[in-house]
Amino acid sequence: MKKVYLFQMTILSVFLVSFLVIAGCGSGGGGAAAPGYAFQDNFDSYTAAHPWTPAGGWAYGDSSDSGAWSIENSGLTGNGLEFIGSGVDFLVSSYTGDDYTVTVRVRPTSIVVGQGFGIFARYDAGKNCYGMVVFNKSPGPGNSLAIYKFYNSDGSNGAPWVIDYLATALDTDTYYTLTLKVSGSVPNPVITATVTDGVNSQTLTYTDDNSTYGSAIPSGKAGVWVYASSGIPVIYDDFTVAEP
Repeated sequence: MKKVYLFQMTILSVFLVSFLVIAGCGSGGGGAAAPGYAFQDNFDSYTAAHPWTPAGGWAYGDSSDSGAWSIENSGLTGNGLEFIGSGVDFLVSSYTGDDYTVTVRVRPTSIVVGQGFGIFARYDAGKNCYGMVVFNKSPGPGNSLAIYKFYNSDGSNGAPWVIDYLATALDTDTYYTLTLKVSGSVPNPVITATVTDGVNSQTLTYTDDNSTYGSAIPSGKAGVWVYASSGIPVIYDDFTVAEP
């Protein structure tokens, strides 16, 4: 009888642990590693705050970014992340790696000439990284998708270098999915950026030559970034990082 009881308790324990793991990971808030993702945040686990102090695996890219972000009840299904600062600002997740795919949902509420929003990957201790951005380029083709490379020898958030860009559709109050994939090692990692509204999509691909705008970047963190003169009317939601 004692062996049967112990066996039953073992089965029950395994069931409960499995249930708790699935339930906890499925919440998707506060940088939880949900099934299929190395990092995920839908921002619903935070209390709305204006400004918001990064938590749940998030941190400012630079101390000067303090007060630049807010959590608002304006996301796809609940809360959303909004930028209320100015300049080039990074919000960095705790995830770090080399080959991975970053995805986020974004909704612009208005189009501002010369201002943009996007995501980044391989953000290292020197604040070097690869980024993608959707922005209104003027002069130029107007609304555009671009791949950027940040290579800052002085360790500051300097101006990004535009690697390549193409014209793309961009409408207000439409959710777009931005995807940035980084793969391959130095000297020639490959960066692929895609924007889609669920019907139409556009993609840019860049292979680093280990010399243009600095050396190739081997690994680092993922996150979201913007550049704006004063706030930017865009809402981020459903940020994920997936490994191969």
